[in-house]
Amino acid sequence: MKYLKYTLCTVLVLLVSVACDVNSEKFPTDLEELRQQENTGGFLRIKTVNSAGFDQVDLQNAAYEIILEADDAQDGGQLESVEFYIAFEDNSGDGDGVEELSSPFRTLEASDFSPAEDTGLPVYTFTLTGPEAASAVGVPLSEWDTFDVVQLRWVLHLTNGKSFT
Repeated sequence: MKYLKYTLCTVLVLLVSVACDVNSEKFPTDLEELRQQENTGGFLRIKTVNSAGFDQVDLQNAAYEIILEADDAQDGGQLESVEFYIAFEDNSGDGDGVEELSSPFRTLEASDFSPAEDTGLPVYTFTLTGPEAASAVGVPLSEWDTFDVVQLRWVLHLTNGKSFT
């Protein structure tokens, strides 16, 4: 009986190891290979984060800064515009939160982007200052607290009429 138990366990371990065998040449998928496949969409990726948040000590001079890179089936050639929406989440409890604005607070055209040196894809350095964010949501900087959150959302519009958020 003991021999049978060890034999069954060994066979089970072998079956599991064979079943889990993966062709590692296919992972991770190469970005160039993905671009060659039929693609009808687009996306805006954060390439670099220069400043990830607002400095609570100096909100007047604070800025959120990221470098955005647009990609689509034509290596950014379908980029038409990008709209930015903003919301303010009040986590201090005094009820000054602002739902996402129904209209964009900033719109970028394709001409605002420039080609990246390394990829050739369109890039843009997006900067949002503390005063600009406060003005957009209508909540003065003096009412901002440490745990309050500024939420950003963007919508990428392509020349083929599609939009992605």
